[in-house]
Amino acid sequence: MKKLLVFIVFCVFLNNCGGGYYQDPAKYDYQLTELMKKNALRGLDYHAVVHASSSYERPFVYSSSSFARAKKNGLNYCAKSYRDCFVYKLRYLGHDPYTGFIYNENVQKKTKPKKQAKLKTKQKEKKQEQTAPKNEEQTIESMLKEVFGDRVMDQIEGLWITRRDSEEENRIYLIVQSEDFLFEELVISHPVREFEGQISTKIIKKIDKRSYKTKATWLNDGEVDERDGTIKIIDKFKLKFETSRHCYSSEKDCLKASSFYKKKIWPSKTYSDDANLSKEETTILKEFLD
Repeated sequence: MKKLLVFIVFCVFLNNCGGGYYQDPAKYDYQLTELMKKNALRGLDYHAVVHASSSYERPFVYSSSSFARAKKNGLNYCAKSYRDCFVYKLRYLGHDPYTGFIYNENVQKKTKPKKQAKLKTKQKEKKQEQTAPKNEEQTIESMLKEVFGDRVMDQIEGLWITRRDSEEENRIYLIVQSEDFLFEELVISHPVREFEGQISTKIIKKIDKRSYKTKATWLNDGEVDERDGTIKIIDKFKLKFETSRHCYSSEKDCLKASSFYKKKIWPSKTYSDDANLSKEETTILKEFLD
């Protein structure tokens, strides 16, 4: 009875489970295109729609920096649940912050127009150098705002950063609302380039106001696998990730339990954050200044 209830809830969550019938991918062209657009805003322009002949679920979109990687990642993930996986469609759908969505791989993305007038003084050259990083930050800011839209963001959402002691590069992640879970954590930048564009952590259940249950992904002999974990909110700009000990084979060593922290880098701190003002205090201050 419990398994039946879980299946029913899962079907309602997907909104199109089909009641135990094969789901024709053609029915989901609009939804799949919207998912591709969402991924294109993160710089992932090559998309593979992967399905399985024995699946009752809707098809899934896997996006990456090339068709080969999108296809490989999609089939590997699908093969964990089904033996008859296939690529229904490969499609290019990119995004240019200056022109919008691009549907043709051969169309080059535009770059910001260069200033044609030559600077006549060193003072102006210095001023241009000082303003260039700010303009780049504004572009990134606008792209992130496109991802989240005008809605109120959850405290856990945003751009997060961490670095392991043995690594020379930072790891950067984006946590956003998910259609399949509560939230999903996407890899933006990683020392292992193969991980970029993939889901690193599935945030599947809220335990209380300050903690969530997760499924953390990792590679098991080249295939994506998962283990249980939690995220604890230390404050608005710090998260603690914990993963449990995991044994996936009697012939191999078990993964040890681990914990590490991530720091939020976007949205950045406001005056209220630096002053540690509560929502009520912030409201009072705004009303007074107005």
